[in-house]
Amino acid sequence: MTVEQLKAYARAALIARLEALDREQRDVRALLARFTDERTSAAHEGTPGDAATPPPPPRASRTISAEGRQRIGDAARRRWAAVRGAKGEGSAAAAPEPEVARVLPRRRRSHRLAEHDGASAPAATALPPMPRLIKAQAS
Repeated sequence: MTVEQLKAYARAALIARLEALDREQRDVRALLARFTDERTSAAHEGTPGDAATPPPPPRASRTISAEGRQRIGDAARRRWAAVRGAKGEGSAAAAPEPEVARVLPRRRRSHRLAEHDGASAPAATALPPMPRLIKAQAS
């Protein structure tokens, strides 16, 4: 074999291999396109816009009649009456309200304390005074 014959043989083999790779690339692209189309169509099956499955009818609003609301209210009142009766709070209406201690807020505290104690306002110091607990006055 001569060098020219060898070059021609190599060129022919190279061209044949490139054509085979070209066919294989077209086949892979066709398979990929088909797979993508199938996946897209499968993802869109059964969506609300599809003609095969109509959308469900709108849900009717539910209303309670006046009689139904009355029965529910009566039942709630009976339950609360049972709770109050079990705790023995029947005489709670006659009992005086307990006194509640509260913390005075920081702003204008000295003014309120002075009014409460009947003394003059305390002198300003470097540190603010500690909060005092006083009994809440019944209104």
